[in-house]
Amino acid sequence: MRILLTGASGYLGRYLAARLGKVHDVVGTYRYESAPAPGCVLRQLNLTEKDAVAPLVREAAPDIIIHAAAMSHPDPCEGDPEAAQQVNVEGTELLARAAAERGARMIFISTDLVFDGKKPPYRECDPPSPLCVYSRGKVEAERLVRELVPESLTLRLSWSYGWKPVGRLMFCDVLYRNLSAGKGMRLFSDQVRTMLYLEDTAEMIARVAEMKPWPEIEGRVLHLAGPERLSRLQFGEIFCEVFGLDRKLLDAIRSDRLKLAAMRPRDCSLDGSLLHGLIGFKPRTVAEGLRAMKKDRPSA
Repeated sequence: MRILLTGASGYLGRYLAARLGKVHDVVGTYRYESAPAPGCVLRQLNLTEKDAVAPLVREAAPDIIIHAAAMSHPDPCEGDPEAAQQVNVEGTELLARAAAERGARMIFISTDLVFDGKKPPYRECDPPSPLCVYSRGKVEAERLVRELVPESLTLRLSWSYGWKPVGRLMFCDVLYRNLSAGKGMRLFSDQVRTMLYLEDTAEMIARVAEMKPWPEIEGRVLHLAGPERLSRLQFGEIFCEVFGLDRKLLDAIRSDRLKLAAMRPRDCSLDGSLLHGLIGFKPRTVAEGLRAMKKDRPSA
């Protein structure tokens, strides 16, 4: 199968490229950093350049497009809503139109943040109720993909954790570095997610891509979620237990004590049981995922 993977040099994209590249012909895109993405050939793409998207899709000639590229941090989106609209909505529309022209299937990577956190855990049939620029853009992009691409699915992802593939440090890298050095960490106690190990996230997305034909799913939306509902603080406590670190270094903090630019839901836990059944795969618990990470911990 020939796959076009946007955002291949990003956090999730590198895990996806590694998984898909083992068995498929993958063309990946990046915007700024052409960091290695094992398993795929990289092409530069700026989704805001209207004349660049369709030609690249024609060149790549994909059977399926997995759209993982995004302006994905809520606070910068809140600070620059025009840029967020251009990348997350207009860029997605350009890609969806190119997919339709090509006759390619499309998987759009969305987020658990499309919900307001009042009635978790959320199933696929629950209506979105976004709280910020980032999540409103994702809801709009979901609609565009659904309307423009006959064979398309939206996958809403829970917060995913893992080591940095390359480049900048991610949450787990910072957590390990600071706690190992005896430095305290303040973690949110009031924001709950159904957390996923990134290798499992990539495996589930790959299995959906490899499934053909896709079953009839209402709204063409599926939820990717871990089996537990945890706060960042609870995650940190399990992290300390697995890695033998001092949990007394963890300090609870409420998100409403910080002046964050973008509003976040308190509990946007997803119910992922529908997808687990469809692909025959159940993701690991946080403790299981962290034990796998411990075996693969980078040396630096």
